[in-house]
Amino acid sequence: MSERTEKLQEKIVDGRVDTTNTSTRYLGLMARIRPLLVPASRYLAYTSDVGEAFRPVVNPKIVTTAYGISIAYVVGDVAYEGWKGHLQAKGKPDDKYVIGLKVARRAAFQGAASIVLPALTIHSAVRYSQKFVFSKLANPKFRSIGPTAVGLSVIPFLPTLFDKPVEHYVDKAFDQLENQYLGRIVPERSDKAYQQK
Repeated sequence: MSERTEKLQEKIVDGRVDTTNTSTRYLGLMARIRPLLVPASRYLAYTSDVGEAFRPVVNPKIVTTAYGISIAYVVGDVAYEGWKGHLQAKGKPDDKYVIGLKVARRAAFQGAASIVLPALTIHSAVRYSQKFVFSKLANPKFRSIGPTAVGLSVIPFLPTLFDKPVEHYVDKAFDQLENQYLGRIVPERSDKAYQQK
């Protein structure tokens, strides 16, 4: 950690920071808002699934935009994990591998649990409900809105369906990679499996 950052952190902890004429006055506000934003931001990853559910009734550009928002969330989350890894680095020769593996682990989890598997699930639910259920209805309103309703009804179950299993398999794969390339498991991981060991 740089000397300047260390001094700022020490000043904050010691209460020696000018909190009226600098941008540090927002620290207290951010500390109160953060617990609300962090859990809610996880649902940005499912924006693509909302777009996928609305695919039959909206312009394809809206669906593409929804995927863009989800991918931006995933890229931001992966970058944040890399930044945390960089801050935790202690100048050891294998730090770049540790950071790289942390970033790859998060990218694998987010890619599978937030983008690929939910998109396939929602797309299949919308497509097959449209094909086998709603295409047979006489009311055109139900034929157009029904598949969207089915797709939207699946979204609340996506974290339950995918997060734990994907986390388990990603952790298992990356634990093997870490043991193979580093001779150990990366410390200070943020996943729950490591904390239970």
